[in-house]
Amino acid sequence: MKKILTLFLLLTCFPIVSSFAGGFMMVSPEDYYWRPTERISPYLRAFPDDFNPHTTEFWSEKADITIEDGVATTELSQSFYNSSFDTVQAYFLLPIPKNLPVEDFKLKIADRTYKADLYTDEQAHKVIEEMVRRTKNPRYWEFANQNLYKVSIYTFTPRSLYHMHITYTQKLPQDDNKTFFAYNMSSQSFYKPLREFDLNIHIKAPEGEKIKQFYSTSHKPDEIEFKRNGDSEGNINISSRKQPNQTKNLAFYYSTAKGTVDYTLYPYKESGEDGYFMLSFDAGYVSDDAITNKDVLFVLDASAEMGTANLEASKKALTTALKQLHAKDRFNIIRYADDVEKAFDSNQAVNSTNIGKATTFINASKSGGKSNMEAALKASIPANAEKVHPYFVVFINGSEASVGATSDKDLLELVKDISLRNLHFYTIGMGKQIHVHLLDQIATHTLGESHYILSSQNVEERIGEIYSAINDPIVVNLHLYDIENFDVIDSYPSNVRNLFKNRPLYVIGRYKNSGKTKVSITGSGNGDLQRFDMEFDFPEENTAYPYIKRLWAARSVAAQLDKIRLEGDEDWMEQIAEIAHENGIVSPYSNYVILEEGYYDADFEPAVSFFADEAACEADFEAMKQPKGVESMKASSLIQKLHDVHSLLALNETAANSTEVKYIDNRPFYKTTKGLWMDARVQEEDLKPKKVPFNSADYYTMLSANSELTDIVWKGEEIILYGKGKAYWLVEAEKEEE
Repeated sequence: MKKILTLFLLLTCFPIVSSFAGGFMMVSPEDYYWRPTERISPYLRAFPDDFNPHTTEFWSEKADITIEDGVATTELSQSFYNSSFDTVQAYFLLPIPKNLPVEDFKLKIADRTYKADLYTDEQAHKVIEEMVRRTKNPRYWEFANQNLYKVSIYTFTPRSLYHMHITYTQKLPQDDNKTFFAYNMSSQSFYKPLREFDLNIHIKAPEGEKIKQFYSTSHKPDEIEFKRNGDSEGNINISSRKQPNQTKNLAFYYSTAKGTVDYTLYPYKESGEDGYFMLSFDAGYVSDDAITNKDVLFVLDASAEMGTANLEASKKALTTALKQLHAKDRFNIIRYADDVEKAFDSNQAVNSTNIGKATTFINASKSGGKSNMEAALKASIPANAEKVHPYFVVFINGSEASVGATSDKDLLELVKDISLRNLHFYTIGMGKQIHVHLLDQIATHTLGESHYILSSQNVEERIGEIYSAINDPIVVNLHLYDIENFDVIDSYPSNVRNLFKNRPLYVIGRYKNSGKTKVSITGSGNGDLQRFDMEFDFPEENTAYPYIKRLWAARSVAAQLDKIRLEGDEDWMEQIAEIAHENGIVSPYSNYVILEEGYYDADFEPAVSFFADEAACEADFEAMKQPKGVESMKASSLIQKLHDVHSLLALNETAANSTEVKYIDNRPFYKTTKGLWMDARVQEEDLKPKKVPFNSADYYTMLSANSELTDIVWKGEEIILYGKGKAYWLVEAEKEEE
C-alpha cells in the first residue's frame, strides 16, 4: 500500500477566497458517464464501479489575465496528450472556490464548445473523496471544499493532443481599498514538469487612480516581479523559461489610490478575543517631484582595524552612492581614524564639481591608525540642522573605539543628548569586534536602521543595497495620531520612521475595541508639513487574515529579545516563551527561553536535535547578549528580521534551519522524538490521540466530522491532528491481506 504523501509545508497562508486556473484531465479505459449524487446510498457513488481514474499527460498551460475595476478576465489554454493506444472517455475537472462565482465560463476544443456541469461544494467533496479512495493519493483533498466544473469529453483519441481554450470572468473580492487575486498552479504537481508554462497578468487601476501597493502572500520579490507600466498599470509574468517547475499557488493583493500615500488595513479578530492588525503605508509609484530633498553625511571608518579589503569595497560603494544623489540633495563625507577629516567644511550641493572632489577624497583614503568613534560621532551631529529637512548619516564602521571615549555608555550618551527629530543614523557594521549593541542603540534612538555585513558577504554590493533603500524618502519624521486612543496596544514598531518610495512601511499591533476610527499620519516632505487622514474599520470579527497574529507574535518576541539583549532585562523571559510557543516562533534565542521556562514536559517528548539540546540553545542565547563580536552581529541581524517581518515568507526565512517546527494552515506543529508532527493544541489540552489509518473507514469518518482537516491531511504523513476537541494520529494505510 502506498504511503501517504510526505509533508508539504506551504510557506504562507492566505484567505479562503482564491482564484482558479488549471484543472485535471481524468480518463478511464471504459466508457462510463459518472455524476455525483446528493443521495447517501452505498450504490450511488461519484464514480461507477471499476472506474480507475488516472491523469493524462499535461503538456502546456498559458494564461492571459486582465484585472480592471475589480474584475478579472481570463483566457486559459491547456494541452493534454493521450499517450495510450486506446480511445478513452475523458473528464476535465476544474475546482473553484465556492465563494467566488465565475461568469461566462466557456470551454472549446478546436471548434467545438463543450457543456460544463457545475457541482456544488457538497457534490465536489464526494467526487474528491472517491478520487482519494481509488487513487490512494491524498493530494486531491486540496480541492475538497470547493465547487467543481466537470466537462465530459466523450472521445479522446489515441496518441493525440487536445488543446483546450477556456474563458471566464470573475468579480474579485475587495476589502476597503485592496483587491485580492490568486491563481492555482498546484494542479501541475500531479504531472511531470510542463513543456511550457506562461502566466501573464495585467492590472489596470480605475480611472484617476494609481496602483500603490503590491503585496504577495505566496512569493518572495525575487520569485515574481511586479513591473509597473506608468502609475496606473502593471504586469506580472511567471514563465517556465525563467522559473521552471512552478507548482506554488500565486496569491497577492494590490491597492489603488488617488493621493501620494496609500494605506491598507489587514485585520484579524475572533469574536470575544483581542484583535490583530497590520497597517501598511505605501508611496508606491511616484514621480521624482515627490521625493523629499535630504542632507546625507557619509562617514567612513579608515582605521587599521577596518582592514584594507573592507575599506576598498566601502570606497567603491560610496562612489556609486554619490551618483545616486538627487539634484536638490546636499552631502558631505567624513573619514575617521585617529582623528576626523571632512571632504567639505559644510554640506554641499550635488553637482559634477562637488561629486568629483568627493570622489577624489574617498579614493585618497588609506587604512591606518586607531579608531576615534567619539570624534566621528561628534562630527556627525549637525550644529544648526533645519527642523524639517531630513538629515541621514550613513555610518560605516569596522572597528571598536580605541581613541577618546571607548565605552558604549559614553558614546551612546553623545547621541542620546540630541533632540533633533530629523536626524537618522543608518549604521553599517563589519568586522570581528565592532560595537554591535552601540550601533543598534544609535540607530534605534534616531529612528534609523542598523545593518551588519559578515565576512562572507559582498561588502560593496551590500552597502549599495542599504543605501539604495533609503535614497528616495517621500515623507520623513512620521507620527501617527488618534490610533493610540483606540485601545491599540503592543504596536510594532512603537515609533514609526520614514516612508520611502517603493518601500512600504508596516505597523503591526493588537486592538481591543472594534469599530471605525480616524487615523492621521503626519510628516515632512520637501520642507512642508504633510498630513494624511484615513478612516479604518476595526472589525469585531474577521478571520480572513489569520497570519497577522503570527506576524505580530514575531515582532513582539523581537522587541522582548532586544530588552534582554540590549538592556539586560530578563523579566520578559516568561512572556517570550508563551508567545513563541503558542505561535511557533522559531529562533536560536527564543528556543532557549522556551526550554528555560519549562514549556515542554516528558509526555510531549520534544525533538532531541532541536529543543532537548539545551546546552547549544543556551550558548546561542548567551552569545546574543554579548555586546561585540560576530555572534552578536548574527543575533542582531536575525532579530532585526523578526522586527521587520510583514509576511510569512519573511518569517519562515528566520527559521530556515529549523526542521522541528512547522506552521500548517495557521496551526503550529511540533516534531516529537518519534518523528511525528503534532498540533500544539493536542498537547495544550492533554489529549490522547486515536490512531487513524489512511484510507480506512475511520479516516473518512474523521474527515466527515472535521471537513476543515482536508486542508491539512493532503500535506502530511505521520501527523497528529486536532479537530473539535479530539486528537487523531494519522498513520499509514493498513496492509491488505494477500
